Parts: sequence; C-alpha cells; structure tokens
Amino acid sequence: MTQATDSDVLNRLDKLTAAVESLAQGLQETKLETRVFQAQTTERLMSLEQRITDLDKRIDQRLERIEKRLDVQEGRVWTILLAVFTASVGVIVKLVAFPNWPGPAA
Repeated sequence: MTQATDSDVLNRLDKLTAAVESLAQGLQETKLETRVFQAQTTERLMSLEQRITDLDKRIDQRLERIEKRLDVQEGRVWTILLAVFTASVGVIVKLVAFPNWPGPAA
C-alpha cells in the first residue's frame, strides 16, 4: 500500500473542494436560468390569457352585432310579407266583391 502524505491529502481535498464548488456554482446558474425561464413562461402565459380574453370580447361584440342585424333583417322580411299579404287580400276581395268590374280596356 502506498501511503499518502499530508500534502497529497490536502491537494486532493482542494481538488474535491474546487469540483464541489464548481458543481454548486453550476447548480446556482441552472437555478437562476430556470427562474428566468419560468418568469418568461409566466409572462407569455399571461400575454396569451390576455389575448384570449380580448378575442373573446371581440367575438361577443361581433355576435351582438350579428344578432342586431338579424333582428333588423327579420323585421324587413315581416314587413315585405305583410305588404304581399295585404296586396293579395286586396286582389282577392276585388275579384270576389266585383266579379264583373270592367278590367283594363283591351
């Protein structure tokens, strides 16, 4: 067996200490990078949530505008149908009430 001198033991201890300190430093850097990445991810997530909220609001506004347009269109359709119905009733009443009424001169 070889015997290690005090200087060899101290030298190896210094190397081990340096290696452990290097690992600790690397671990600290990794932790810092992880925290930075986590903060960036959180910021991006909040940005996406804000975009989704804004998009949802815009979609709701568009749906409300479309519903208003549909209500207006429905009113127009009912007005046209009422006018056609009234004209049809007028023609039918004329034909029934005045069957011999002279029509246009031929």
